[in-house]
Amino acid sequence: MIDVKFIRENPEKIKEICRKRNMECDVDRFNEEDLKFRKAKLKNDELNALKNRLNGKENAEKIKNIKKEIKENAEKMKDADEKRKKIWYKMPNLLSEKVPYGITDKDNAEIFRTEIKYPEFIPEMHDEIGKKLGILDMKKGAQVAGKGFYYWKGAGAILMQALINYGINFLIQKNFIPMFTPIMTIKDTLFGTGYHPFFEEESYKIENEKLYLIGTSEQTLIAYHMNETLREKDMPKLYTAYTPCFRTEAGAYGKENRGAFRVHQFNKVEQIAFTVPEESEKYHMMFLENVKEFIDSLRIPYRIVNVCSGDLGAPAYLKYDVEAWFPGFGDFRETHSASNMWDYQARRMNIKYLKNNKLIYPHTVNSTLVTDRLLLAIIENYQKKDGNIEIPEVLHTYTGGLKIIKQC
Repeated sequence: MIDVKFIRENPEKIKEICRKRNMECDVDRFNEEDLKFRKAKLKNDELNALKNRLNGKENAEKIKNIKKEIKENAEKMKDADEKRKKIWYKMPNLLSEKVPYGITDKDNAEIFRTEIKYPEFIPEMHDEIGKKLGILDMKKGAQVAGKGFYYWKGAGAILMQALINYGINFLIQKNFIPMFTPIMTIKDTLFGTGYHPFFEEESYKIENEKLYLIGTSEQTLIAYHMNETLREKDMPKLYTAYTPCFRTEAGAYGKENRGAFRVHQFNKVEQIAFTVPEESEKYHMMFLENVKEFIDSLRIPYRIVNVCSGDLGAPAYLKYDVEAWFPGFGDFRETHSASNMWDYQARRMNIKYLKNNKLIYPHTVNSTLVTDRLLLAIIENYQKKDGNIEIPEVLHTYTGGLKIIKQC
């Protein structure tokens, strides 16, 4: 959430941020309820101080009346607090000056692009290739679990596992602490990371339980320090995890969903950092450089876009998307996102660190490193005219010597 003091002092700034993000937010109503809350709290502080000064039987009736007034005032304070929080919790993050204005992903600003080498044959899409090679089975996935689920088979499963292992090792060498996290979590985690209420419809709720399936290990890695006070000398904290992830894709209506690109379950390796405020931009760019280095090692063409205000999502302060080239599809498609969340998540999670005897909210940074989408990009970019797929050289160590996937 945003610092309440900043909202009080900069209501027009918050309104402008909401306008740029194409979001509704009643800032004036928030300030009205916030003022009621503060007045009621101040009154109760004064009444409590007065009550504490009174003693003796001669003041019994006066103390009784003060207690009654305190109780009535506490109800007013609670009502105002609930109303202001209802608005406060739905306010988006602040916006970096680097964020371009726009409404949809069509307005994202390209800032980098590698060279594309076009094949001398008509390339196929990953679902066609996967079916012919027997490595990706969408049909059986739909039979077993419904649309949006699939099987990686044989060499496909080997390649997916190789990509995950390569990703984890890549980050361990950069001093990330690896973790296996829960794949279910409580609502507080989803609220704290900003996924609820903004993307609540994308979460899978476990029936008759107070649990949800995670949509990314970002949620459980950030929540690892929920309600904690960290030490400045331990910053930054760098974490990575591989998890299966689950999303309803409720907001994906009308988008291209052929094959395994937009699905309900997928694999993901994540990068997470807790940083001091002065260094969050540095680590945001470091995470983006990690992604570039990783994709470069796989020799896949890609571009980077600065995500516009309307496509940014409420919790992010600044976000870059990396879009790999899919020759079968004939366009760039998002495979990675790298976001600086500022202190938005730390405030919602009540995570602080101690500096010179003062409690400060750290900044959090996150980025994708591996998902199934990256494997789909490998399949489309490494297809050959004869229908086979070459495996990127950097993955040979992780595939047990498998270098090419041939048609049966």
